[in-house]
Amino acid sequence: MCLAQIAVLQSFSRFEKFLTKKRRLLMLTAMITGVGFVVLGLARWAPIIIAFIPITAGFGLSRTPLFISYMNKFIPSDKRATILSVTSMLRTLGICTVNFIAGFLSDWSMNYMLAIVGVVIIILATATKVKEEFLID
Repeated sequence: MCLAQIAVLQSFSRFEKFLTKKRRLLMLTAMITGVGFVVLGLARWAPIIIAFIPITAGFGLSRTPLFISYMNKFIPSDKRATILSVTSMLRTLGICTVNFIAGFLSDWSMNYMLAIVGVVIIILATATKVKEEFLID
């Protein structure tokens, strides 16, 4: 998964140039992650599962450094440590909450839990309020 994340992170500049807009890159990484979770939840064939684990992890895990990179461009240096610390804390609290819920769902069905998480990621990605003008250098 770390190797997949490294490969995705190394490709971000090419993805940005190809997609021409940073918002599209954020949407693409969220959609690939969401679809990956849905596929992992619905797949029964081992080669598909083995292929989608690194793809899903690579794009999902690479979103945090991407967001931090975009945020660093707009946060004044005297406030950067505080803002990044608070956002990291909120992200960790979100992960704790989602993992708690996912734990209950996985007791019911691991496959359904993965599919539900994927659908939620896709819904949140399409409902995002991030505008391109917030991401312009």
